[in-house]
Amino acid sequence: MKTFLFAGGGTLGPVTPLLSVAARLRGLQPDGRFVWAGTDNGPERELIEAAGIHFLTVPVAKLPRYASMQLFTSPVSFLRARFVASRIIAQYHPDAVISAGGFTAVPVVSVAAGHVPCIAHQLDFQTGLSNRLVARKAAIVT
Repeated sequence: MKTFLFAGGGTLGPVTPLLSVAARLRGLQPDGRFVWAGTDNGPERELIEAAGIHFLTVPVAKLPRYASMQLFTSPVSFLRARFVASRIIAQYHPDAVISAGGFTAVPVVSVAAGHVPCIAHQLDFQTGLSNRLVARKAAIVT
């Protein structure tokens, strides 16, 4: 049985295309296990659980692009998110990590890269910061 870990959330931008990928993979791998790492307070949980995918949360660790207090707390937030992502990867042993952007995907892919094939899908005309960070570690970028 293969395990697919999807990473992304916060908005439905990365979620809806990944749900389509999950549906296609489920057709190809009916006995596969599907797990999703998303945000705690984003709109994605309901849609993902309705699709029959196990939902887990990863803390959001945004990289601030302007001077704010978040500049000082973001390294700690990122380390906390990496810790949670490490626990998810250790628990589920995914065969692939699939993301479509969003800062929830960055710690998941950064932990998985080198151990698990990572696939990143860029949806927008201009590549977002999170996908630029993820693309460096991904085996495949579409």
